[in-house]
Amino acid sequence: QISLNTLGFMGVAMLGIYLSERLHSARLELDAAKVIHQSIVDNIRDGLITLDEKGDITSFNRAAEDICGFGQDNLVGKSFSELFSRSVLDRILGNNFDTNPRALHIECWSTSKAGDALFVGMSCSPTTSNDTGQRGYIVSLQDLTELKNREEEIQLKERMAAMGEMAAGLAHEIRNPLGS
Repeated sequence: QISLNTLGFMGVAMLGIYLSERLHSARLELDAAKVIHQSIVDNIRDGLITLDEKGDITSFNRAAEDICGFGQDNLVGKSFSELFSRSVLDRILGNNFDTNPRALHIECWSTSKAGDALFVGMSCSPTTSNDTGQRGYIVSLQDLTELKNREEEIQLKERMAAMGEMAAGLAHEIRNPLGS
């Protein structure tokens, strides 16, 4: 009886050691996956912001910090409307992603921490946690300010060219009767 109990205790101890080693290796693999995941998220050129179901910021990457000028410690836990207007947050929260599974695209003007005007393009998609079923959102940001400024500059040049053509045509029409 004693030898059977001893053998049973040793079996349980061996099983405990084996499970402990498996748990340790699983933690190491998980830590490595977290490092790779964080590296990928931080090195993406687009800004990534995650929101919870109420629209509060849960995380964002370095590109989002560069675009907005705010650090993670300044905005994590605060409402997305502190970064962009309340109407943008209302559009995100009010969009029914169940009936329209496509990402929501929004372009808007905003102000950086330094007070500079920013024209930002964003794409928003829903996320769902497997554990809690809680819904959140991923917002991908791009700084389109330079592109928007170039577009406005091109439109201005096109208007000026059209006015020049009109002035040349008008001068031609006035010069013809004067010449005769």
